[in-house]
Amino acid sequence: MITRLQAPDDKATIQRLELAASGKSRDADAELAAVRRIIGREISDSSSLEDKPELARLDTRLEFLQSRHRDLETVLTALEAAIEEDDAAEQKRQLDQLDRLRDAINDETETAMVEMRSLLDGAFHIVEHGQSLSARIGSALLALALALGALTAAVITMNLVRPLRRLLHGTTLVQQGALDTEVPVTSRDEVGELTAGFNAMVRELRAKARIRETFGRYLDPRIVEGLIDQPDRLAGTGDRREMTVFFCDMQGFTNLSEGMTPAGMVRIVNRYLALMSEPVRRNHGIIDKYIGDGIMAFWGPPFSPAADQARLACAAGLEQFAALHSFRTELPDLTSFRRGIPHIECASGLPRAR
Repeated sequence: MITRLQAPDDKATIQRLELAASGKSRDADAELAAVRRIIGREISDSSSLEDKPELARLDTRLEFLQSRHRDLETVLTALEAAIEEDDAAEQKRQLDQLDRLRDAINDETETAMVEMRSLLDGAFHIVEHGQSLSARIGSALLALALALGALTAAVITMNLVRPLRRLLHGTTLVQQGALDTEVPVTSRDEVGELTAGFNAMVRELRAKARIRETFGRYLDPRIVEGLIDQPDRLAGTGDRREMTVFFCDMQGFTNLSEGMTPAGMVRIVNRYLALMSEPVRRNHGIIDKYIGDGIMAFWGPPFSPAADQARLACAAGLEQFAALHSFRTELPDLTSFRRGIPHIECASGLPRAR
């Protein structure tokens, strides 16, 4: 067609190309017909291992492809006529139709080839299945014998694994803080001894936690932790260290308490001690005791560096003086008085002791 349009006078070339195109067309028709005959034989052969529905669908696709090929020949004939009549519009229309048909034939041919390869793979797997059938039968007998041994081994393994899983689960619970965990001891072997040791460890952790909780209400938590982690400190031998001791109390407490009920006084003292204790803790001090409205605290190793203990104690005292303003502003609400509230001050002292 391109030669007809570009060199209409080159009759020899046009005739040669027409013969070649006709030959290719006949070859395509012959190959499609041959393939359909082979598919027909396979469909009608009851002993064939092929997938009959898939073959029938492929035969229908090839039949449709033959129809497409006939449509292509019709368009080519119409295109030749348009060229002979020099009808440009018809030539364009037929060329567009020719392109669409060519693309459709290419797509359908590729689809048919994919289905053929799929059928070929299926046939290969069927043959392979037949070849391996006898091997699988032999393997099944061997597997049956092995299964009995595996079952016995599994029972033994489960008896070993189950206690270990319980132990692992118990360890996870203890790690999450569940110190009431107890793992049952189900054997007298090494796993049973390990489980018993685990239970003893949990009981010890539980006892330490109880001690920490109980004494933490009365002592600084850091002291409790130190005594639990280093019980040798309880031996009573002690050692000499330079420490900074801090005392503070409320000035004006007596005058204030004379006009207060016991419940109101407790409320005031609790608020005062809470405000004054916070600077001590914030500056790494250890509150040793509360003496009425007074606080005794100390700084020194191992709770604070020796070089910083005096500075930290002074910082705590200065912060207490700064907190007094907040306490004074709260006194009307704490005492329920609006007039005659004594002026409250804080007295602090910092002796250094060895």
